[in-house]
Amino acid sequence: LDDDYVRNYFTAKTTALLSALENNKMPEMCPYDERWNGKRCKKGCDVFAFCPEGAQVNKVKLQE
Repeated sequence: LDDDYVRNYFTAKTTALLSALENNKMPEMCPYDERWNGKRCKKGCDVFAFCPEGAQVNKVKLQE
């Protein structure tokens, strides 16, 4: 992948996360293509219990 593409992608992700933290609100859910049909929710997400998709995939109650 092109360096500029990767840099822009992670800059946008960082900005969205920092904005969510500053405003005390959940960031947007990962796009479908980044969830790898639920595999990322099961093995690569530390906050799955706070996400509707992650909680469903991992069969846990959604935390608020």
